[in-house]
Amino acid sequence: MSKSLGSALVTILLSVTVCVILMVAAAIITDQSLYYVAAGLFAISGVAGVYVVRSLQKKIGR
Repeated sequence: MSKSLGSALVTILLSVTVCVILMVAAAIITDQSLYYVAAGLFAISGVAGVYVVRSLQKKIGR
């Protein structure tokens, strides 16, 4: 179970990183600030996902 949670954590981090990079690039290319908002929301969801996975790892590890 711990391996699958670790894999989930890696997947979350990679997907959030790619999304944030793409949104920032889109904001720079199109000069639209809403893409920065989207990048921030992706980052917040990534932090929340990491928090949930860490919490589950602690609960399962007991």
